[in-house]
Amino acid sequence: MKNNCNTVYPSVSNGFVFNSHDDLLPDYRINSFTAYDLAVHHSLKHATDIDDYFDQRFAGKTWQYTASGSHGISEVLKLLKLKPDDCITILTSTGNTYISGCVTREIEKVCQWSMKIEVNTKAIFVNHEFGIPFPNLARLKKYGVPIIEDCCYAFNSTNSFGEISQVGDFVIYSFAKFFSIQFGGIVVANNKYELNYNLITEDSKLYIQKVMSFYLKEINSISEKRLYNYKLLSDKLAPLALSPRFELKSGEVPGVYMFKVECEVDLQALKSYLWKKGIQCSVFYGEKAFFIPLHQKLNEVDFAYFYECIRQFIYCK
Repeated sequence: MKNNCNTVYPSVSNGFVFNSHDDLLPDYRINSFTAYDLAVHHSLKHATDIDDYFDQRFAGKTWQYTASGSHGISEVLKLLKLKPDDCITILTSTGNTYISGCVTREIEKVCQWSMKIEVNTKAIFVNHEFGIPFPNLARLKKYGVPIIEDCCYAFNSTNSFGEISQVGDFVIYSFAKFFSIQFGGIVVANNKYELNYNLITEDSKLYIQKVMSFYLKEINSISEKRLYNYKLLSDKLAPLALSPRFELKSGEVPGVYMFKVECEVDLQALKSYLWKKGIQCSVFYGEKAFFIPLHQKLNEVDFAYFYECIRQFIYCK
C-alpha cells in the first residue's frame, strides 16, 4: 500500500542542519549553564572569596544566600508583614506591562499587586528589566514605602547615578541570570530589617560559595562578552529589519538580546518555531518585541544559526 504521508528528512541550509530529531537539536538557553559546567563545579575546592566580595559590595547592609530570585522575593515579603488587602506596586524599566510570573506568583501568595501607585500600596517592586536600570530610581523615595530592587538580570549593571542596588531597602539577585550556575542568589537588606539566617542548607551554601568564588574573577569579562555579543547580534539581524529594543548606555549589561519587529510577524508563532529549533526565547508581551539568548558562551556561529532560523520563519514559511 502506498504511504501518502510526507516525511520531512534532515537537511542542510547555509551550513546548519534542520529537521533533525528532537534529541539531536542544539540547546540554546537564556541562562549560560551547560552540562559541561557540572563537572567543572563538582571538581572545585571549597572557597569563600565570594563572601568577602559581598561584604565589601554591600557594606553597611545585611545579606543572605537564597536558593533563587523567587526565594529572595518570598523572604522579603515575609519581613514586610503584608496583609491580603495590601498592594505591592510593580514598576519596570520600560513601563511595559510585561512582568515575569516568577514575580507575581510570589506576591499573590501574600497580597495584591498593581503596576501603578495605589492608595493601598505598601511597597514598590522595581524590576531592572533584563539588566536595563530603572530610570531615576531615587525619585521613588517620595512615596515613603519600602523599595524592593529586582536585580536578577542586573548583577553587574549600573547607571550614571550609581543607583542600582543602592536605593532599595531590599535588593534581590539571581546568580543563574549572569553566571553559569544552576541555582542560588542573595537577598540584601538595610540594617533596620533583620534577615533570617540559614535560608538554604549548609550543603547548598558550600556549593554556592565555591562556585561563585570560582566565577568572581570573571565578572568583568562576562560583562564585556555580553556587550560584544549584543553588538554582534544587532549587526547580524539588521538585514532582517530587526533592530535592538534597547540602545545600551554606559554601565548597562544586557541579560538578553531584545529586538523590535516592525514587519508583520506572528510573534507567538515565531516563539514556537524557535523553541522547536532549540532556541529558548519569548515575546516581550505588550510590545512588538522579542528576545533571544546572548550570554557569554555564545559566539558568531551561534548567532548565524539564530539568524538562519529567524530568516526561514520570516521569508520561507
